[in-house]
Amino acid sequence: MSRRTLEIPEDEAKTTNVLSAPVSRPGAKWLLGGLLCLGVLWALITFINSKWLFTRDKVIADLEEATSSKLEVRSFRPRRFPRPGCVLEGLIFRRPQAGPNAPPLLTVRKLVIRGSFFGLITKHVALVRAEDAHAVIPPFGTGGWAQSKSPQDAIVDELEANGSVLEFSRKSPRDPLVKFLIREFSIQGLGSKGKLPFKAVLRTPEPPGDARLAGSLGPWKDENPTQTPISGDYSFNDANLGAFSGIAGKLASDGKFGGTLNHMDVEGTTSIPEFEVKRSGHNVDLKTQYRAVVDAMNGDVSVEAASSHFWRTKVQTSGTIAGEKGKKGKTASLQMWSREARIQDVLMLFISEPKAPLNGALNFKIHTQLPPGDSPFLRKVQLEGDFGIDSAKFTNSDTQHTVDDLSEHARGGKDDDNPERVLSDLKGHVVLKNGIATFTQMSFNVPGAIARMHGTYDLVSERINLQGDLQIQAKPSDATSGMKSFLLKAFDPFLKNNHHNALVPVKITGTYSKPNYAVSSKPK
Repeated sequence: MSRRTLEIPEDEAKTTNVLSAPVSRPGAKWLLGGLLCLGVLWALITFINSKWLFTRDKVIADLEEATSSKLEVRSFRPRRFPRPGCVLEGLIFRRPQAGPNAPPLLTVRKLVIRGSFFGLITKHVALVRAEDAHAVIPPFGTGGWAQSKSPQDAIVDELEANGSVLEFSRKSPRDPLVKFLIREFSIQGLGSKGKLPFKAVLRTPEPPGDARLAGSLGPWKDENPTQTPISGDYSFNDANLGAFSGIAGKLASDGKFGGTLNHMDVEGTTSIPEFEVKRSGHNVDLKTQYRAVVDAMNGDVSVEAASSHFWRTKVQTSGTIAGEKGKKGKTASLQMWSREARIQDVLMLFISEPKAPLNGALNFKIHTQLPPGDSPFLRKVQLEGDFGIDSAKFTNSDTQHTVDDLSEHARGGKDDDNPERVLSDLKGHVVLKNGIATFTQMSFNVPGAIARMHGTYDLVSERINLQGDLQIQAKPSDATSGMKSFLLKAFDPFLKNNHHNALVPVKITGTYSKPNYAVSSKPK
């Protein structure tokens, strides 16, 4: 048998070579790389899903935990790309034990929550934006907005609540809510344990004005929220004092604050370029520097020291502006005193005449109260105190001429020394209530005469009812005739009796513009 050679066809040989050739190295790398990427992506997706903060149940649970309330949501839309997050609409927060018909603590038309993929790992939410939010804050200690004591799952880098309404309830349900319109508001780091920077632009209720605040809040005190630290700067503009009955003007103020929510030290300056007590028609540029303590929980203010300046008069003030149990609004209870005042400056605040009837140096110390309510300013303001006026001179020439005559006749004629023709040592005690000033222990001197009087003056009707004694030091027989007005024009019957140093009963009635003077013909 002859040996035969095995021959393989050319096409089959090519196929055999391909099958028996080793796999190329670049192809293997791409395959392995692709499998590795798929594995990493799958692990990342699994990890993100395990850390995902924006499921409906998770978001609602976190919001309920953060506000200690029950939340109702009309709609929920999750977002994954390009940024993770969600949008909630129709949010209603209620007290946990409240029924479905109870008024809500907070309503929000739309809540936008925006995060980042890196934030899923670090548990940070980039932005929470509340649109058309309306919150009602109960008094601390009455329940409702109890701060959660559980650690928060995430930190909100920035919370915005522009165009919101914030109302504070008072402890008495009969008292009206205190309403603030929040035009702009942002706070950073919500949920963290440190200080939270914040900014706010808002409209205040009383007096209505525009306020800007910037500062920091916290760390939050879970056990006692009123002890939470706060500090920052503020500006207050276009505050309309016309909202208070009886006064007018636009107030502006700048300053700084610091302390805790229930004991906030505030200091700054105020300016009222056209301050006016209504009905007087006189404007005054009133400026004040002050230090005060504010309770942000109820709005009560304790004025530690305030120095006010208008025209050439300076007044020092301390006291409180606070609510009273069972009463609506706040009552101002202030101590006021001055040794650098002018009687003409003070009178011009309350009278409508073009100039004050009396000029002179004034010192006083009074306690004043201004209760809340819609009554006219002059009817509801109350005060009690002592006053003294030195070197007083009447601005009306006829009145001053009468005083000059009084001094001349009381001294028994003109002296060569020509003493000052002024009222001196005018002092007394005054109580103002319901618009009526009651004077006691009032006395004044002119050269040669001493007067002691008491009575009332109605600030609204300007009616006068004063009575007392006048002691003329000169002998009546030495007095000349022709006396005019102001206590003297009715003296003639008495002067003829030639009583030396006798007390003459006198009385002043009528109105401020048209007074009537009467003197008894029988001395005491």
